[in-house]
Amino acid sequence: MESKIEKLEPKKVFKYFADICKIPHGSGNLDGIVDYLVNFAKERNLEYVTDDAKNVIIYSSGRHFEPVENRRGEAFEPVILQAHTDMVCVKDSNSTKDLSKDPLDIYVDGNYLKAKGTSLGADDGIGVAIILSILDDADDKFPPIEALFTSDEENGMNGALAIDGNLFKGKKLINLDSETEGELTVSCAGGTQYLSEIPITREESICCRGEHCEPDYKKYTLKISGLLGGHSGMEIHKGRANAIIEVANVLKSMEEENIDFYLVSIDAGKFDNVICPEAGCYVIVNSNDENKFKNLISKLDSNLKYEYQLTDKNITLGRTKCPPLHHICENNSVGDDILSPSVGDDILSSRVGASFTSPLNKNSTHKIIDILITIPQGLIEISQEFINIPWTSLNLGVIKTESDKIVLSGLIRSNNDFKRIKLVRRFETIIKNAGGKFFDKGHYPAWEYNKNSKLKEDILKVYKNSYGRDMEVVATHGGLESGLFIEKIKGLEVVSIGPTMEGVHSIDEKLQIDTVGKLYSFLIEYLKDCK
Repeated sequence: MESKIEKLEPKKVFKYFADICKIPHGSGNLDGIVDYLVNFAKERNLEYVTDDAKNVIIYSSGRHFEPVENRRGEAFEPVILQAHTDMVCVKDSNSTKDLSKDPLDIYVDGNYLKAKGTSLGADDGIGVAIILSILDDADDKFPPIEALFTSDEENGMNGALAIDGNLFKGKKLINLDSETEGELTVSCAGGTQYLSEIPITREESICCRGEHCEPDYKKYTLKISGLLGGHSGMEIHKGRANAIIEVANVLKSMEEENIDFYLVSIDAGKFDNVICPEAGCYVIVNSNDENKFKNLISKLDSNLKYEYQLTDKNITLGRTKCPPLHHICENNSVGDDILSPSVGDDILSSRVGASFTSPLNKNSTHKIIDILITIPQGLIEISQEFINIPWTSLNLGVIKTESDKIVLSGLIRSNNDFKRIKLVRRFETIIKNAGGKFFDKGHYPAWEYNKNSKLKEDILKVYKNSYGRDMEVVATHGGLESGLFIEKIKGLEVVSIGPTMEGVHSIDEKLQIDTVGKLYSFLIEYLKDCK
């Protein structure tokens, strides 16, 4: 399989991408990729800078290049090429791979590059590989290149937040984090990562352990799985289910059917910026309502399959009865926790039902359910200027149950900062009215469209000369770091390009091979034209 990858063109680009895929580089786990980039610079005697945030800058002509005039008498300045080094690590429930340690298993499938059972990390590993290939060939046919490799873009853009704008002389930045060849991205969403804590009270008179609990409640796992998930910026408008919200709606239906139950815990998700693909909860159900409960779950499973037949055709709502233990409740002996899920259940085995001896009381159960079905979720507004582009959205990515609170975290986006702030205010009000706490974990500005950008016009001209057709000027609802760079580097103009990829942030991620060469050749032509 590796021999097939070695034959792909451009050879250098795919060679570097294959190298990157061998290095674990999920957000927060970037020491290996930083070392790789530093060694790349050292081997070529290129000046480089690193910082505490694990950003790396490599200079093709050194840091102290003095601008001169090019052949057209224009100021001949460096060009900043930028990509981020981290990836969103997602794997399917059957995978035994440890993405914090193990390399990715990449393979060629027709005109696509994929990874077995995991996300591919083409977002943004292919951008890193393209820049390294250009640095490898950098000589007097290119302007000086300032190659910026930022860290933790997928986790709050921490690298871009920490970057020192004084380290750059260039006033033109090309971001390589877009996902469709032939498109020129000129605007992106700003974002607010949030964390909310909702206090809960447990019903100490009811025990979650042992077969002698009174009243006679049966323990069940409810799980929604089989969802596609995906990027909460690029795919938030596609109508895909969010597993957390759907579990909440199942619980609401149980309330409406007057089923006597208590919620023990609800847990799901790993990333704020991923549409949650799988969620689980533990409930205890009064045995008198057990048949009604089973019938309702079967009915809701059918309803979900019908509702999401076009967007999440494999969606499944399942219930599993937990076996009783031969321990009495009175001694609160831990023993074998009756809430322990089956082996191999990736979400439930790690968090759901961990060591809770009593469920939430009725008020707390009702409060949590109502919050989850009330908070805004998914697409809020579509763009009025760019066709079929989400403009404002909210994604609930993670929910975690602790002994005395339930924690929510996610990402609020908008291509207009004022609209993002209003949505944050709305969400915060809902949480605080329920007695909860709201925290802004970090935010970044929207990248506003600059209609008069010379860099944009130059890129469009070179592309049309190269391929005989116009690039499409677009905005993205994804979170690029461009707005932060514009804040930090006075007079900076930015555009974003990239090869075509699909299903980013999911196990279905794939990179269209032929678009990589097309993008690379076009970028080379633009850099030559700068001379």
